[in-house]
Amino acid sequence: MQNFLGRLSKIENFKYKFIGALSRFSKTTIKDSKVDVLVVLSGVEPNRTLLEHKLISAFKNDARNIVFVLGKVEKEQKKWTSNNCIFYNFLLSKELEQKINEAEIVICRSGYSSILDLYTLEKKCFLYLLKINREQEYLAKYLEQKGIAPFANLEDFNKKMLNNLSNYTGFKSKKSTLSSSLFSLFHGKRKL
Repeated sequence: MQNFLGRLSKIENFKYKFIGALSRFSKTTIKDSKVDVLVVLSGVEPNRTLLEHKLISAFKNDARNIVFVLGKVEKEQKKWTSNNCIFYNFLLSKELEQKINEAEIVICRSGYSSILDLYTLEKKCFLYLLKINREQEYLAKYLEQKGIAPFANLEDFNKKMLNNLSNYTGFKSKKSTLSSSLFSLFHGKRKL
């Protein structure tokens, strides 16, 4: 497994064995639909809303197929279209898995579990930072330094930054048979 977590995956003075990335998702090939840019928003308010407005403005009138998952869990799931973008207030796990599999580029926070999911699905991504989380700041800087994924702070992001994605490798996964089995144990779907 490539080291994409830096100091967060190093343990000293203990015996350990890496079993692979633990993710709720599985990589699948999607033939029928394609998402050019998938924007997955999350985080604390008011930063999540500020980022939502900034990204919607940035992608307004963009010719690509843009999908936003706003990270707003409400009583009812909603989908709507505005300009060239498709919006979901939230997606359930299987729906989010499908959208990420469909996506050419994923824009999301540099959270630990998001990175494990992107690694498992072998995605190119652009990471955004909300400065209140030091772990996510460390991971974003580490992944950019390793040439895996670029990042930007909330106030610095503009869509032209996506043009530099060709300079980054994205995530390349080496399959682990244990990780998906272990995750399934927590959901009672599969027995080892």
